[in-house]
Amino acid sequence: KDYIAAYYSRYQGVARYRETAIAAAREKGYATTLFQRRRYLPDIEHKNRMIRSESERMAINTPIQGTAADMIKIAMVRVAGLLDRKGTRTRMLLQVHDELVFDLHRGENDELVPKIEEAMKTALPLAVPVVVESETGETEPTDLLVTERPSEDHGDGGEQVRDRRHDAEETVADGDEQQCVALASVT
Repeated sequence: KDYIAAYYSRYQGVARYRETAIAAAREKGYATTLFQRRRYLPDIEHKNRMIRSESERMAINTPIQGTAADMIKIAMVRVAGLLDRKGTRTRMLLQVHDELVFDLHRGENDELVPKIEEAMKTALPLAVPVVVESETGETEPTDLLVTERPSEDHGDGGEQVRDRRHDAEETVADGDEQQCVALASVT
């Protein structure tokens, strides 16, 4: 308790934000992201303290985490448009929380990575700076595996793993460019 009290004493804005977010959710019955996407909180006034506390945590987290989710989605749309307009061989593979993972062709690295970073930085104009970090690394075609979840029940209840090694080898069989993966993270 002393540690938490010292934290709130030092960072009084955090305590104010917390109180304001909870009060607003109680008044409206929901919390919103910066894009006004709503998360309804029907248990914000619940008599049971544990249930009410969960809704209060959602009221505090939704504006931050929900806005971050909105931001990465906007960045994905912008980056996809960039890749399409440029007619690149680079492809966006997946999103993991605040990260985008790409199949980046080495010949496109110098041109695309700064543009991808810029698209991510400017996805949502904020008063605070948005930092985007990227890394690239070599990937051997034989390392590429794709895991899929079945769209229908096949009776085993498990994941199906499809070996894409052969497809990946064909992709770079012409030997002109090696592939690497770029990871861009918004913080």
